[in-house]
Amino acid sequence: MPKITIQDIATRAGVAKSTVSRFLNGGSVSAKTRTKIEAIVDAAGYQPNVFAQSLKQQTTRTIGVIVPRLDSYAQTEMLHGLDDANQDDVFLIMNTYQVEATVQKAIQQVETLRLSGLIIFAANLSDATKKMIAELDVPVVIQGQDMPEFSRVVVDDGLAGAQIGQLAANAARVLMISVDPLKDFEIGQIRYQATRFQLTGVVDTVYADFSLNSAKQLTAEALATNHYDAIIAMTDLMAAGALQSLLADHRRVPEETKVLGFGGTLISDLAAPNITTFAFDYYRVGQEIYELFKEQQTNPKVKSVRVGGKLVIKQTS
Repeated sequence: MPKITIQDIATRAGVAKSTVSRFLNGGSVSAKTRTKIEAIVDAAGYQPNVFAQSLKQQTTRTIGVIVPRLDSYAQTEMLHGLDDANQDDVFLIMNTYQVEATVQKAIQQVETLRLSGLIIFAANLSDATKKMIAELDVPVVIQGQDMPEFSRVVVDDGLAGAQIGQLAANAARVLMISVDPLKDFEIGQIRYQATRFQLTGVVDTVYADFSLNSAKQLTAEALATNHYDAIIAMTDLMAAGALQSLLADHRRVPEETKVLGFGGTLISDLAAPNITTFAFDYYRVGQEIYELFKEQQTNPKVKSVRVGGKLVIKQTS
């Protein structure tokens, strides 16, 4: 079927092209004319050029979404939830590869591309980046860090840490695999401390870089000098790395050592044995982000939304 144009719609409706353009841009049109044009548009399946409209309106229905990486199960699920909650907006995904300068360049695109707002999946942000965000005159929602100056959606790391920590509360010696809180405060500080508070035995802490290999190497080094009744990693992927080192060292899991993680990601099921984890509802997080963003468009009051999850007992505990 040939693509219908604004002129085609105008001809069929018996009105001027400018009237159709005004209708498509939300301008004033009589009820009778509006009904006639709507029927033609619906029947033809006409889709207006959003970018062209933005040039006239000085804004778009396009929301910028800044993500630190695209190889994360959690972020993929959040983007899925975000997309399913979508109400006719367009998402512009900007991958920053966890580089602060790239984050700042992405923020600058709000004005250049006349974006209607910004969603940021964030680890820690510098003061300079926060200042750039605060100066924007469009709605902004942060995910991942509980920054009181911005509207945000975060997972309940306090609840998660308390429940995972309880599983190792009586362990004589625990290895905790965390991350630098200067790089991710929510995981490296909030989640870590909530877990650590539950433990009554000796606790050794090592800091990985979120990768499976770094957690695997750090665990191997720790096992060379100590026996651990439990290993708690701040993510499922790092827990999988710890599990590989335990099995390579012929340790029985969970009989000798429990392995516990966070996330409820696919890796916790793919690992053998399956990893006990606290599963966050990342899909719901994505939906909550969009709902909060739409709310911010009409009521820009700073608001925080916290999303929980559930403890999933598997084979490593």
